[in-house]
Amino acid sequence: MDVRFLFIPWRRFGRKPIVRFPFGQEGDAMLTMLPPHLEPIPVESVIGSVDRYRQLDGRFRPGRRMTQRLGGIIRAMRNGVQFPPIEVYRLEGACYVIDGHHRVAAALEVGQLYLDALVIECRPPAEVGNLLEAARIDFGLRTGLRTVAFSTPARYAQALQQIHEHRWYLNERGKRVSLREAAEEWRQHIFWPVVRQLAVERLVHPEAMVEAGDLYLRVSDLKYGVSRERGHDIGFPLAIREWITRHYPSEPPAFFKHLLDMSMMAVG
Repeated sequence: MDVRFLFIPWRRFGRKPIVRFPFGQEGDAMLTMLPPHLEPIPVESVIGSVDRYRQLDGRFRPGRRMTQRLGGIIRAMRNGVQFPPIEVYRLEGACYVIDGHHRVAAALEVGQLYLDALVIECRPPAEVGNLLEAARIDFGLRTGLRTVAFSTPARYAQALQQIHEHRWYLNERGKRVSLREAAEEWRQHIFWPVVRQLAVERLVHPEAMVEAGDLYLRVSDLKYGVSRERGHDIGFPLAIREWITRHYPSEPPAFFKHLLDMSMMAVG
């Protein structure tokens, strides 16, 4: 008998709240990521999420009510429909979902013991070595972004967290993308437009990758802080303007000169 299709009543026993994958935020340990491989994993081993640990309950559901999408997956799973593998990081035997939260929730609901998964093994590095170089390599392997760079491992982790959040945003709007696809979308539509505007303001040279990456993250932090204070997202253009005001109060930035020139042209 194929154990992947045995069923047990998980829901009778309940589960603890899901936990965050312990990588991607300041203070987290560095990890080495091995190449992904396919294998059936025990549903019981899936304990957390990379980017949705705040939104889901212990059964990987967004709330007490059954959503239409989750209900459809549960019905299909009970009828024996085969689903694509979920994607997980595995650290010390515990699995954290990258993609496939609904399939995990459905497996828990119907009592399925195993799910096929694309597994990325994560291990603490045997030797500390050059942490910055390790972070750069890890970021490039996971995202495919080779021209984005930062000055510290923590900043690579911060950028990776942004990419995970952007992927979740895209998936919630029906655009199913891989982590690398989300990273490229983030680079094209968020990171690079901000860096270009910073270059227009003569705050950074676009070819100075490390300086550009670090300044982007500093402006991101400012944007987040000011948005919380004002109760709404101020957007990057206003965040850049706020950065200039705070750091160059005595110098008229190029952005304002450009606006003034455009206004004078319109009047003329």
